[in-house]
Amino acid sequence: LSQFVYQTLRYRGFSSDNIYFLSCETGTGVDAASSFNNIKTALTTWAQGSPNLFIYLIDHGQEQSSNVYVRCNETDVLYASTLNQWLDDLQNSGTSLLTLVVDCCQSGGFLNKCHATGAQQRIVIGSADAKEPAFFSAGGLISFTEAFVNALYSGLTIGHSFDLAAGAM
Repeated sequence: LSQFVYQTLRYRGFSSDNIYFLSCETGTGVDAASSFNNIKTALTTWAQGSPNLFIYLIDHGQEQSSNVYVRCNETDVLYASTLNQWLDDLQNSGTSLLTLVVDCCQSGGFLNKCHATGAQQRIVIGSADAKEPAFFSAGGLISFTEAFVNALYSGLTIGHSFDLAAGAM
């Protein structure tokens, strides 16, 4: 699914230089392996100064001690509270609009932890409610990401793509 997100961004006109693609699988456009440290580098170094950011996280997620996380790889996890601090730092240093999409179980918990504060413009989308599992079937062909990214590929806005994907689930 992550490769599909990458290909859709390329199709929609983003150059590979403007995409920092982390994945546990090798493939076209992959810049580095998915890990906590590589995500941190992407968001605290590479993305600095970007006026607009689109961040898409896909993997397993879970709630733990009133915080939710998404798995980066087999051993690393990224807590929503940590991600929120990085996003705040980005937006406090010049990123105007930030869009975060999280497709994992309990991803709705990211909405509570990663929401905009003050004058920040931030869109946060979760594929499931805070207490619900995400839906992946047929190798991801039936999933929030498949529906959402297909809609983006077709030229729909983020809002319309979300409505379509949410309705499909």
